[in-house]
Amino acid sequence: MRNYQSSLALGGMAIALSVLGTAHAGIANTKHNLSTSHIGSSRFYTDTTEICLFCHTPHMTVAKSDNIPLWNHQISSTVSTYGTYTSGSFNGAGTIHDVGGATSPANATVTNLCLSCHDGTTAVNALYNASNLSGNVNPSVAGNTPADGKLGATWASNLGTDLTNDHPVNFTYDNALFAADGDLHDPQDTAGTGLGGPKLFNGTVQCASCHDPHIDYSGANSAQTPFLRVAITGSTLCLKCHNK
Repeated sequence: MRNYQSSLALGGMAIALSVLGTAHAGIANTKHNLSTSHIGSSRFYTDTTEICLFCHTPHMTVAKSDNIPLWNHQISSTVSTYGTYTSGSFNGAGTIHDVGGATSPANATVTNLCLSCHDGTTAVNALYNASNLSGNVNPSVAGNTPADGKLGATWASNLGTDLTNDHPVNFTYDNALFAADGDLHDPQDTAGTGLGGPKLFNGTVQCASCHDPHIDYSGANSAQTPFLRVAITGSTLCLKCHNK
């Protein structure tokens, strides 16, 4: 009976993983594979073949909020403010919050997870838990990667610590914003529109509303570069939220 139940459990897990694996998921062939099998010249890890380790850990994760999926990369805890986007046409100013000041995954937003590498202040090879294979919590760097393990200052992937000139993040997208703006789709009423609705986190827009770090955008999926949830062709991504 126990073996039978185990088989059922494993079968159910396989089905679940097969469902989750749709939509071109998989980072082995993307720049988010920072292991020894990385496809490019920049390697932040030269002594581990583990891919998921760079962001996630299955056990002994640090204290976290509900948004943080078993997070393993050190949060950029030295940035007190990133600033927020302002504009006379932005009606979400009343609910937007600066993501600066996070000290650990416990008080971080999903955007802080992305910035833990992409603001350029924290080494990409800075983890909370070490690999069981290498035992090194800060694996070594190689290739054309800066010696300090941080994204290069001139690299496009380094957004810096000023978000005032970027699309706003960490603001509430709800019926109230929809009503106040007039040029947005109702996030609660997407049935039949084919839009699917924006990806929200606790009702807020975050970096991961537009980007999916697990997207494989190689080959036929190149229109989803870099890590876009949907193709940018015809402004499809923008039109998920904006009614133009």
